[in-house]
Amino acid sequence: MSAGCTSVDEIIDALRSAADGLASGVPLIAWGLEPMYFSGRRLSADDLDKVSKSRPIMVVHTSMHAVTMNHAALERDGMTSLNLAGIMKDSEGNLTGEVFEFEALGRSSLSRGLLRR
Repeated sequence: MSAGCTSVDEIIDALRSAADGLASGVPLIAWGLEPMYFSGRRLSADDLDKVSKSRPIMVVHTSMHAVTMNHAALERDGMTSLNLAGIMKDSEGNLTGEVFEFEALGRSSLSRGLLRR
């Protein structure tokens, strides 16, 4: 992700550019998101689905205690059916794409790869 992203739309554009250089099906992992700089709107699974609905995408927050994932990434590891603290849902029970802390992050094969490094 570019250090110059100042909106969710700019993040989506930067991720689309990054995805263009990857082979089909290869997950896209980006890092450096600091949600406090995006007033009023958090990056969501629906936003990341605009980049790709089939490629798993994970954006790691600067805290390293949270990520935002698209629905393909959540579905890849069965996270859509888990009722676990840290897998965030909106007021209607829909997954937001945000996943917090190690118990929930450890359910994702994408984040497990990061934790091993």
